[in-house]
Amino acid sequence: MEIGRVRRVRTVGIICEYHPFHNGHLYHLTQAKKELQCEAAVCVMSGAFVQRGEVALFDKWERARAALAYGADLVLELPDYVVLQSAGQFADGGIQLLDALGVVDAVSFGSECGDLQLLQDIASVLAEEPMPFQTALKNALGKGMGYPAALCQAFETCWPQKDIRALLCPNNLLAANYLAALQRLGSRMLPHTLKRQATGHHDMELKGTIASGTAIRRALLQGRTCRDVLPGKSVYSCQYRMERLEPLLLGYLRIVDAAQLGQLPGMEQGLANRMLRAARQAVSWPEYIAEAVTKRYTASRIRRLTAAALLGFRLGAKLDYVRILGLTPRGAQLLRTAKQVCPFPIITKTADAYLPQDSMFWYDIRATDLAALACSDTRRRIAGADYRTSPVFVKNTESI
Repeated sequence: MEIGRVRRVRTVGIICEYHPFHNGHLYHLTQAKKELQCEAAVCVMSGAFVQRGEVALFDKWERARAALAYGADLVLELPDYVVLQSAGQFADGGIQLLDALGVVDAVSFGSECGDLQLLQDIASVLAEEPMPFQTALKNALGKGMGYPAALCQAFETCWPQKDIRALLCPNNLLAANYLAALQRLGSRMLPHTLKRQATGHHDMELKGTIASGTAIRRALLQGRTCRDVLPGKSVYSCQYRMERLEPLLLGYLRIVDAAQLGQLPGMEQGLANRMLRAARQAVSWPEYIAEAVTKRYTASRIRRLTAAALLGFRLGAKLDYVRILGLTPRGAQLLRTAKQVCPFPIITKTADAYLPQDSMFWYDIRATDLAALACSDTRRRIAGADYRTSPVFVKNTESI
């Protein structure tokens, strides 16, 4: 395909966190390009915070550089406003950005089952949400079930002949949400899934050359080496540790009122009061999480809502921009093409961002400044990194 004088290369999109970039991610990136016969890859990556409701272990520009070193050509920032919400909203935001760019031909994601047809069947229900399904899901949640279990209950109620145990696996559930987002958007991007290799999402052991992100983060935070499971070119200068923010988060919950907390996106009736009670009774962050968590409200959800509260999230923020974190020469070529077709402004320099006050972009600035306080290097704790840092440009991945 030709747009102007620029030849369009076949491109795959990946929604990711790279928390941090490890050998499992390298396998996915390499294999997706190979199976889809794509010359280029665009990654939409979470920024200062991740979906677990924590600060990313390494900053977004260093994580972007690691991805560019191993096959990505363009790394975009997934807004923190999207990241700190449900899996469905996380998926919607990532798919919307890839689709808006206008240069992505397919989107690839990992799953425990590797069965695209099964995931498509689940996604069609998530996308349409027929009334009997909505009712069954609401009833299951009302019994105090966690969301994955409630989802399974709703499917079993409406379609007892379907085997949907796959929904209990986190990557399968996220994959189904990606597919549902593609359907709702009517996107032309083709879906592609790869079966997760060697290890489970929450496995805690470092075995062989591929380990879970959970195990890798645990080892890194304990000061252990991860040489066998991290690509050799992934170099990070300092860590961002969540415990440095925990007193600030807990303190905020002791001074905010329930009405203000109740205005957060994703907040349910009664949950705000539960979080406030837990914050007043707890003497530490782990105790607060333990007090607030139920079968229905997971630790990740409590962490996300608490971070969102401190960042001042309000309903109605708009996803109306594309933010560049890093690129290669081929990424620059994709970017030139995207600028001809993308309906959103493409931001490469923060100072040049002229966006309305209800844009999600301004929450990204707050999130970066808040996360800076968690940095192990005190010199990097000052605010304004988004204004001082240019997108990473990697000329030759072979030399990194």
